[in-house]
Amino acid sequence: MTSRARATASALLGLMVGAAEACDGASARSQFGVGGRGSAANASSSAGGSSSNQSSNGGEGGAGDPPMNGEASSSGLVCGDPTEAPCNTDPNCTTANAKSDATCTKDCKIGCGFDQLGTKLCSCVGGVYSQCPCPRPASYKGAEVAKYCDDPDFPSASETGLMQEMKGLPCETEWEQCVARDIPPGNTPRGCVCMLNPTTNDLQWYCGSTNKWFMLE
Repeated sequence: MTSRARATASALLGLMVGAAEACDGASARSQFGVGGRGSAANASSSAGGSSSNQSSNGGEGGAGDPPMNGEASSSGLVCGDPTEAPCNTDPNCTTANAKSDATCTKDCKIGCGFDQLGTKLCSCVGGVYSQCPCPRPASYKGAEVAKYCDDPDFPSASETGLMQEMKGLPCETEWEQCVARDIPPGNTPRGCVCMLNPTTNDLQWYCGSTNKWFMLE
């Protein structure tokens, strides 16, 4: 074979090998979805699967996750007791507004009394609170009766006997109490009691409605 013939044969062999490699590469790319329209189709399928899984699982913090107790959800708060504030969204279920004859949509349970030591239970009947007692809790250690806050015989007597003269000020004897001279909005008198402030760990005067926890002697 002449040198020219050998060169021609070598060139033809190179073309055949190159074509075979190109064919194998295209087959591999088609199989594994690398590049071209095959890649786009697989990517779309993969994205669709991911979206489907995310939707069925509710996503991260999505609607599919059950709300924890007390956490906000699309339907509102999940509470153990829906009558208890702040779960109770009735605008009158507050310390100031929850009282007999106030309008309501449901029963209300809320803290009451000196430093919210008690629990007020308001029964909603016919769209109004029929009663809102704030019973004296067992944790309250004051006496059943007390003197006026300006009584000379009261150890910590103030000048006028008004709550504003005593409220928030330091006091010396825990559970010492008195009936204030303030004119009450109803039939229950106002008063002050010396209690421990849980934040400062100091004794101070807490003043407000006596809720009939003690009466004037």
